[in-house]
Amino acid sequence: MLEIRMVSYSHLADQIPVRLLARALAGAGTDILAAGARRGNRREQAFHDLINVWIENTGPALTPWLAGRLRYLADSTQLPDSSRAWIEEITGPETAHPYLATEPVTDLPSEAELRLAKYTAAHARHGSAQVSSTILNLALPPSPQDAPSGPWRLSALKIDDVSRFRLRADAFDGPHGLRTVGETNAIESLIIDSDALNVGGSKAGP
Repeated sequence: MLEIRMVSYSHLADQIPVRLLARALAGAGTDILAAGARRGNRREQAFHDLINVWIENTGPALTPWLAGRLRYLADSTQLPDSSRAWIEEITGPETAHPYLATEPVTDLPSEAELRLAKYTAAHARHGSAQVSSTILNLALPPSPQDAPSGPWRLSALKIDDVSRFRLRADAFDGPHGLRTVGETNAIESLIIDSDALNVGGSKAGP
């Protein structure tokens, strides 16, 4: 749940594999309560069985992350010696706690749906000068190699040292044409639907 709630930070919204986590941990709340209702050794075994199901459901994409979380649990929580030994057996003693993130979008399409636009003016709060910036969350249609009915992707973009920020309400009215200048990870300007949203950094032209 803590990982999923990270999407509330707009600049991280595209990095949390919410769909994979939700699929792997479906029904976890009910299953945890059922395991906790058992007594003695049966309770411990029920939790082991439940975690084995999660490991099976996560697949290779999330297995290293889940193993890391289990190792962190073993190192930071009072557990029965048998559970600690079981965790070490299934994860390996050197398992790290990797950062859980999806691959960033590197191929912005010609169409997108604006989901969030956040502008922060230049300021000197917290003891250091910060340039103006914009964070944008865009919903992107399936890529050409995916099925047309496939799920849309989310992309979080940041433009620093903003020299131009214009936004109309109709920028949020469904998918619109998208034009950018610069690389995906260093965008200089972005325009949606003939100026419904027009953001430019210091390097962008007029």
